[in-house]
Amino acid sequence: MVNGFGMAVIAISGGLLGLIYVYLSLRVSRLRIMHQIGIGHGGVHELEQAIRTHGNFMEYVPLALILLIAAQLLSAHPWLILVGSAALVVGRILHAVGLTRTGGRTQARTIGIVLTYGVIALMALTCIAYGILRLQLYMRV
Repeated sequence: MVNGFGMAVIAISGGLLGLIYVYLSLRVSRLRIMHQIGIGHGGVHELEQAIRTHGNFMEYVPLALILLIAAQLLSAHPWLILVGSAALVVGRILHAVGLTRTGGRTQARTIGIVLTYGVIALMALTCIAYGILRLQLYMRV
């Protein structure tokens, strides 16, 4: 059975991540307009960083959200969904802040990507475990 608490947590997290995505998109658009660059980064370092920050966000967030939703649909423990969702939001904020400041290594960027990798790995393992348990229930019938 799908837990309303978990779905609410994922909905709030998805909404927050959606707002972060809009912010990152607007940042790229603002820099493109400012520097009159339609495609690529035109050698403008700040625009290149903004493009990569935006792109990196889009490379990780959809899979993480899909795994969170799948885990929820498999009736994973609500606290697992809460911790995973919170870690994803915090991780993506930290990573974006760190990558915006410099293209190099920062503590925020490192913590952010570790949290993101952790959420994806934890939710992938959760989906596998709960999926196997669900299959075993169906095979007994």
